[in-house]
Amino acid sequence: MIDDPILRIEHIQEARRRHGGYCTHGMSNWAVLHGLNLRHLLREGYPVSVFEAIDDPFAQQVAAICREMSKKGGT
Repeated sequence: MIDDPILRIEHIQEARRRHGGYCTHGMSNWAVLHGLNLRHLLREGYPVSVFEAIDDPFAQQVAAICREMSKKGGT
């Protein structure tokens, strides 16, 4: 298991499937609001700890999904 797996767009897509979520424009606005670069997220991802440090329910959902998928051997 990776201690600080990389959170990628796939995790956000999974959160959207499970819980609903942001459209592309909404996700872009959310990223800016929280000091994240959406292009960086799309290309490289962020360490999950970055999302865990954000005091926001969506960030916490996505971080939990990332950790869950990482434990199962996914991305």
